[in-house]
Amino acid sequence: MLIAFSLDGNNEKALIDPRFGRCPYFALVDDQNGAVEYVPNPAAGVAVGAGTGAAQALIDKGVAAVVTGQVGPKALEILEAMQVPIFLVPPGCDFNAAVSSYREGKLRQYTIQKF
Repeated sequence: MLIAFSLDGNNEKALIDPRFGRCPYFALVDDQNGAVEYVPNPAAGVAVGAGTGAAQALIDKGVAAVVTGQVGPKALEILEAMQVPIFLVPPGCDFNAAVSSYREGKLRQYTIQKF
């Protein structure tokens, strides 16, 4: 299962980028074998629709969960529709700490309260 982490760089020392749709990179972590692939976010520089473009790109790669600082409403709608859970980390969290927190079940899953 692939877990996507929004990053401000393409290495293990990167911080989690709080901007899901505009982050420059995603780290795709295989939670079965620990392999990590750093991929550029193809939607980072688009004028409009960065969140939806990023969400669709990750879905196309088979991502099963997303770890980020925040996610916009349109990206959230797409990820929710595809049943991809979103986990939030606090500002300043680095990639290694986020991976550890995810594996230990310490991250808060983002949910929308529906009335």
